Parts: sequence; structure tokens; C-alpha cells
Amino acid sequence: MILLIAQSIAIAMYPSMVRNYAEDPESLPQVVWQSIKYLLIVCLPIAVGGTILADRIIITLYEEAFANSIPVLQVILWALPSLFLLELLGRVANTLNLERPAARVNVINAGLTVILNLILVPTMGILGAALALLGGRTIRLVQYWRLIGNERLVSQRWGSLLRVALAAAAMGAAVFFLRQLPAFGAVDSKVGLLTLIGSGAVVYGVALLALGGIERREMAFMLNMVQERLVRASSR
Repeated sequence: MILLIAQSIAIAMYPSMVRNYAEDPESLPQVVWQSIKYLLIVCLPIAVGGTILADRIIITLYEEAFANSIPVLQVILWALPSLFLLELLGRVANTLNLERPAARVNVINAGLTVILNLILVPTMGILGAALALLGGRTIRLVQYWRLIGNERLVSQRWGSLLRVALAAAAMGAAVFFLRQLPAFGAVDSKVGLLTLIGSGAVVYGVALLALGGIERREMAFMLNMVQERLVRASSR
């Protein structure tokens, strides 16, 4: 479901990338930057909120017996940003005709991921596998970023991405505070968990708009894009 959202955004923006690059190569960074922002808008609150609520999620859904998987979930959630961005950067590399160097990046990264697993899994078990996954994807993201070049991706437009991160941080702070209140139920309360998630979503949306991380028309565009993708997926 989460990967479907990333694919929806990347697939929706891909025709624009190809068309704009063919007509005016200088316009490509604008489209790519918007896509990166949309992906971060989706994945950052999941990573932040999921990390704070990981214990509530695991215990509510799977009970105390699975408490050891809480740190595993927290680590895996932070692999989402690289997963989302790699979904886009792979298409950017194709647009720029960088298939061969991108293939080399994938081969090198596969080897590095195997090495990380060999080092971490024997000593840390499933948590080590999660850390290897996070490390491998992060390294791959850095490799793709260097391959494509910052000027073609974000250039000097870091301000709006920072505002998205600040909105996610505000949401995280609100959720962390609210979960301490008795009104949000016991640690295994489904109603309390859903209320926390809903409250976090409201705070995040308000913070995004207040900080200028997203405009109303952009929010409507993203919702329509994901909705159309979900309808197509459900009709298959």
C-alpha cells in the first residue's frame, strides 16, 4: 500500500519529466524537485509517527509476545524515505539516459547489502537485517544522487523540503505529547491508537499549510493522483 503511493507519484510525474527534458532540459529540475517534495510529504510523517508509535502499533496488533520487533519496525520505517526517493530517481536516470551507470550502482549496492547482512545478521539477528536494509538503501540513494547530480534534483530549493521536515517534526512532537495523556487509552487500545494517528494527521496537514510546505492545489493534486492509482489497482 505504501509502495503503491510512491509508485503513483513517480509514475504520474514520469511523462512530464520525459516531455520536459525533450523540449527543454533546463526545466527538468523543477519537475524532479516537485516530485521529491511530494514523496517526502508522504513518507516523512509515516517514518516519524511510526517511530513514536511503534510500541503501540506492535502491542495493539500483535500483543506483548512480539515486543522484540518494535525496534525492527522503527528501523524499517526509516528505510521508507530512501525507498520512495529511489522509486523516482530510477526514472530520472532513465530520462537522462543513465541506464548503464545506474545498473552499475545497483550491482555495487547489491554487493554492499550482502556484506552488511553478513556482518550484522549473525550478531544482531533480525534487527541486523533491518539495519542492513536501511544502510543499503541509504547508500544506494547517495549513489544515485551523486550520479544524477544535485543541480538536476534539488539545486538551491532546499527551503520547501525543510518546511516539510519541520511539519513532520511538529506532528511528531504533538503525537509524543498526546500519547502521554490518559485520554488516549492504554498501550494496547485500538481506539487510542487510531485517535493518535488521526490527531497526528490533522496536526501534520495544518503544519504543512501553515509553514508553506504545500499549497492547497498541490494537496488536491496529490490526493487525486493517489486515489486514481488505488482505483486502478483495485480494478485489476
